[in-house]
Amino acid sequence: VAVWALERGRPAVPAAADAAAEPVLSELVRWIVPLGVITAVYLTWFGSYGPGGAFQAGALLAGAGVLLLAGGFLRPRGAGHAALRAVAGAGLFAFAAVALHTAITSGALLRYPTASAYWWILGIEFMLMVSIAAILADLFVDVPAAPQEPRP
Repeated sequence: VAVWALERGRPAVPAAADAAAEPVLSELVRWIVPLGVITAVYLTWFGSYGPGGAFQAGALLAGAGVLLLAGGFLRPRGAGHAALRAVAGAGLFAFAAVALHTAITSGALLRYPTASAYWWILGIEFMLMVSIAAILADLFVDVPAAPQEPRP
């Protein structure tokens, strides 16, 4: 919310890059981004039953997104973009919806049914991963720079 309040409407990333003009960046994106996505999915899966999880995976996924944005392979969206706001809020909404559902059905917050607890936790972790990745990538694009004072 703070980043959206500070938005100036001007992306900090270049609009587009010519992949032929930047062969090293193109190859880096070709190898690193899929590896980052696979690792993020693994971290989320592992975090559903051990330490780690949604934030670490979201940060890694955001790093892959920043690499795509910085290389010009994706067009930056402003924080006012409706899809970005929906994705950014999806993790919180999913967590709150599951908490409310479990409170109504079991009488306690986040008391999952024993047979399906793993799938509930994994679903929440994946939603949070995507939400965190969108927020962190948006921080890279939309955070305003500090004003520069002219030198005397």
